[in-house]
Amino acid sequence: MAAGRGGESRRAYPCCALIPASAGTARRPADRRANEGIPPRKFMLRPYLGAGALLLALALGGCAPKPDESLRGTTGFVQGFLGGVVADEPRAALVGREILSSGGSAADAAVATYFALSVTLPSTATLGGGGICLVHDPAKDKTQMLDFIAPAPRSALGPGAPAPAATPANARGLFVLHARHGRLKWAQLASPAARLARFGVPVSRALARDLAQAGATIGADAEVRRIFGRADGSGPLREGERLIQVDLAAVLERIRNQGPGDLHIGEGARQLAQAYRNAGLALDRDDLREAVPVWRDPIAVPLESMGRTAVAYFAVPPATGGVVAGRIIAQLADKDRYARAGANERAPLFVEAATRALAENAPVPALAEGSAASAFVAADREGQVVACVVTPHHPFGTGRVAPGTGILAASVPAAGARGPAALAAMIVDDRRRDGAIFAAAASGGAAAATAMAEVAARTLFEGRPVEDALAAARLHPAGPGGPVHHESHLDDGTMQELSRRGVRLVAAPALGVVNALACPGGLLDKPQTCALRADPRSLGLGAEAN
Repeated sequence: MAAGRGGESRRAYPCCALIPASAGTARRPADRRANEGIPPRKFMLRPYLGAGALLLALALGGCAPKPDESLRGTTGFVQGFLGGVVADEPRAALVGREILSSGGSAADAAVATYFALSVTLPSTATLGGGGICLVHDPAKDKTQMLDFIAPAPRSALGPGAPAPAATPANARGLFVLHARHGRLKWAQLASPAARLARFGVPVSRALARDLAQAGATIGADAEVRRIFGRADGSGPLREGERLIQVDLAAVLERIRNQGPGDLHIGEGARQLAQAYRNAGLALDRDDLREAVPVWRDPIAVPLESMGRTAVAYFAVPPATGGVVAGRIIAQLADKDRYARAGANERAPLFVEAATRALAENAPVPALAEGSAASAFVAADREGQVVACVVTPHHPFGTGRVAPGTGILAASVPAAGARGPAALAAMIVDDRRRDGAIFAAAASGGAAAATAMAEVAARTLFEGRPVEDALAAARLHPAGPGGPVHHESHLDDGTMQELSRRGVRLVAAPALGVVNALACPGGLLDKPQTCALRADPRSLGLGAEAN
């Protein structure tokens, strides 16, 4: 059971706003706020209950009784506000929501969501890839980054080596996340995905789109055609047609029963390495054994426009997308530049900050580089928040399935490419508002970092509802001296102002995909202000859990 500050369990007081003062030391009580010299808020974050909002909280009209712990792990265990999950594929988000309903933590929900994505959206979330997660633990008032980026196998080096494929790292990474921050049993988190794989699932619109766009990438491999192709050979599966992955189900069941360690150091590692070699890909047991997740301290950016009571945390290298986003936000927050700017000044300010941030991260990656990734965010009623991005580096990775495993092998970055540069995640925690106020994870290539920063700036500094911030047109500089890419629905006034300042504008397709959680009043303090949104540019879902 997760404990609040002072060691007092929040579970005994389900309605956070109604916790009695005698119930231990509150996380950030009013008397401590005065003692800490926290100034009155200058920033105009405000609760919003916009039409059509998928709010994550029930009205706090009364407290539910303390749940029976013997029922933890069953759907409906928790009543009232539960948190929520947003992911790039709807069914996976719903799996995560069920875990929250069963009393799972945000980390539990993230694990279950990922495994479901590995079945429903393997084009970007294959077990063969790797990624990162940011985790905010309110009990310890600490945010950390978990790095499980898939490394290139050493066995691919040298003359005559087979084609390289990234070392699978996702399952091990999510296991480490669960070991530190999980609450439910591991087997419960992998079971939904195993069932989806074994009994089949209708192809989602998101996967159908990826299959249609993949073309020759997946057409050359017999295993890929067998799994993802139509029975009559007329092409890839289409939306609504049933996708059954029996081999992948067996691997997921093995992960469920034995944990992912067997795939890295046990008999499963030998079998997996052999399956990769059978697919003509380089991988051996040493590669699998050495792919070990690492906890890292994230970048921390105090937000001056919030009276320095809020801190934004970003992923660190090798996920350099977090560095870019952090530099942008730091510049915009400095002396309240963005919040104080007029409406016609904000776009030029953002372009200036993004150009400088990208230049400091030179060489600037190409717009399409690293465009295959899947992002998801989970939050629970205890205030824990997890933001993750996983990637196979290219859509469908190498385009090959390791025979007998159902696993799409992830590719390694091309020579000179930045690889995990496109991975971007952030969490903003506000001491004054008692909990996280914003979290996001982004995909979509080099524009992921700038897209995430732009959505964050609009939500945090302008006080716009997160759905509006996500829907607004985005900008992405190509680097110093280069053009600025813009989405087609950028308004004429902004285009004219940028052109007047000498900015060369170039129209581009959708710039980045951002999934976000916004809680203007604080996840713990005022959960009724929380809203979870999938980017309208994607085909995902923000699943509230009430």
